[in-house]
This record gives sequence, C-alpha cells and structure tokens, in this order.
Amino acid sequence: MLNLYGPINILGYGIFFSSMAKELVEMTECSITPISRATQSLLTEKMRAAMDLSRFHRKAPSICFYHEFLLNNFTGSPMIGFPTFEGDRLGPAAQNLLDQLDFILVPSKWAKDVVESQVAPPCCVVPEGVDPKIFHPEVQPSRKYHDPSKFTIVNIGKFEKRKGSLDILELMKGPLSKKSVRVLAMWTNPFIPQFGEYLGKILTDGGFKQVPVANRYIFSHGKATLEVIPPVETQEEVASIMKCGNLAVYPTRAEGWGLPILETMSCGVPTIASYNTAMMDYLTEENSRMLKIFTEEAAEGGQAGNWQVPDPEELVQAVLDGIDGKVPIPPKDIAEQWSWHNAALKLKATLIDTNIMSPEEFQCYESQEAQDQSTIDTDQPNSQNS
Repeated sequence: MLNLYGPINILGYGIFFSSMAKELVEMTECSITPISRATQSLLTEKMRAAMDLSRFHRKAPSICFYHEFLLNNFTGSPMIGFPTFEGDRLGPAAQNLLDQLDFILVPSKWAKDVVESQVAPPCCVVPEGVDPKIFHPEVQPSRKYHDPSKFTIVNIGKFEKRKGSLDILELMKGPLSKKSVRVLAMWTNPFIPQFGEYLGKILTDGGFKQVPVANRYIFSHGKATLEVIPPVETQEEVASIMKCGNLAVYPTRAEGWGLPILETMSCGVPTIASYNTAMMDYLTEENSRMLKIFTEEAAEGGQAGNWQVPDPEELVQAVLDGIDGKVPIPPKDIAEQWSWHNAALKLKATLIDTNIMSPEEFQCYESQEAQDQSTIDTDQPNSQNS
C-alpha cells in the first residue's frame, strides 16, 4: 500500500506526478491525494478509484511529489519526499523539511549530490520519464501550426529567465534576424497576470514588430518570425506541436528534470539543450547538441544557490549548425528507454531494496490483478460455443 500526494495538472510537476501515479496504481494498491484541483483528462479509472479516501491509511508508506520547501503537506509512515528543484543549494525551509523525512527520492544524480551535501536522510535517484505512446518519431505535426515553407525552431515551456526564453529572443534579435526562420514557442506563465500583455511589452520593447495576422500572435525581427501559441489541453497536442520543429532549442539555466526536452527528443526532433543539472543524466553527444560552456548566476524565483547561464556564442553557433543540419537526430528508442513505466519500476525496486515495502506487497497485488483478470476472462462467453 502506498499513499501518493502531488498535483495533477498540465504543468511540469503535474505531468510528473500524474504519470508516475498512473503507472504505480497498476503495480500496487495506492491512495492518491491531489494537491489542488485535479485535471480530469489526466486521470485513469484506477487513479479515480485511488482518490477515494476510504483507500487512505495513515501508517502506509507515503510519497509526496512536490516542492522541496512545501513538504509539510502530507502525512504517513515512512514519509518519503520526491522534490524537484533547480538551485544548487537548498534554502532553510527545504533543509528543515527534508531533514525531517524518513527517505528522499530525486530525479537525477545532480539533485542527489545537492541533497546529500546538506541533509541527513538517505536519498536515491528515480528518474522522470516520457510516454512513448504519445511522444515518438511517427507523430504527425499539428495541422494548425505546421509550416513546411519555413525552417522552424520549437521551444515548449514556461516563459521565464531560467528556461532561457529571453536567450531565444536575443538570438532572434541577433544572427537569426538575418535568416528566414520561424520560432514556434508554446509559452505561458500562470504566475504572471495578463501574460499576453506582459509578453507583448517585452517584445515591442525589444524591437519586435507584431505581424497583423488574424487569430495568431506573431512578431518579427528582421527576417525571423516568432509565433507564440497558448497551452493546449492534451499531451497528444503537445507532441504534434513539437513535431512542427526542424530543430528544438532549450538553453535552460537549470532544470529539475526538463520534461519538454526529453519529450521533444522522443518525437525525433534534433535538439540543442544545456548540459547541466538533471539533463546530464540523459543528454549525450549521440542524441543531442549539448551546450557545455556556462557562467554562474544567483538562482531566482524562490530557488536557493546558483544557476548555470549558457554561453551566448556557443548557443549561436549551435543554432547555426542546427539550421545547417549538423545536430544529430535522437535515436528512435529514447522514449522507450526513459518511459514512465521504467521510472515506476525503478521506484518499485527502490522501495523494495530499502525495505520500505516488501516484494510480497507488490506481488500480492499483482497476483490479485491477474486473478481478477482471469475471472473476467472466464466470465466472458466463448464465441466459438455461443
């Protein structure tokens, strides 16, 4: 039995928690407690059943997939925190709360080093993942946003300094302004009121001109165009937008995992990304173009420690090489390698190896599932005899 806590929404944490919960409810009995309102489209029937409070048991092992400085939001025994964070140090609140846990899970080796340098509880790595049924090279590009007449660079994620959104705008004001390229950006920031007006002011103040196209948010700088599109409701739509790209660029300063990076690579799009923080676990010379030159700056937005700022000249050269077809195409099996199912199996193995749960607790559930399925199959009429 596991108690699972976390957000279920279309933001990074929400996809992380809901994807892991979807796999875990297939492996063992679970109770799910959503943090804030759940996005219904992300729930399976088993997840909905697990949200019934009659399934909750206070003394069962409990895992909270949430911010490291908000891990006071759950209960259970033992208490297991599964935070993702971007700074290379933990703030006072995070240290205090993590120190009071029984066990800590983190998505990357980099995060494990950060945790172990500052708090006492044991810590293990369980990666995040990708859904290979949704993100794969055969995805068809979005009919609405695909434009084969232009070389398209995609960037998907929250618009903020940490994720390199401003660095992409600087690229467009510099060398890309002389090239007929399109940047297709699915950008938003739910923490910024009137986000469209906020972004529009940044663009016009930066010398971008709005292109008068009905029902589209398009700006130009020289020959380059920027099309900003709103968030979509399903992961399938996200994949189709990623597939519109001839190249993906993610010059991020730090990531707890970097879901859109791995998802875009899984769609077979050549990808440029920062080789820092969590991405060091899955980026290689064979599957991407890695940015490796950084300067350090203080983390912002509530994160402690520092971020790594990509070198502008290295970024420019990488993008020019990408336009010239010199960035590798990711291997077709990358999503299978980093699937949510494999991530959940790693979590299961970790709980067993650390004696938090016994193999029998999982096996009993799996045996019951098989028995239930056998009963269902037996109850079905035999078409040959009917």
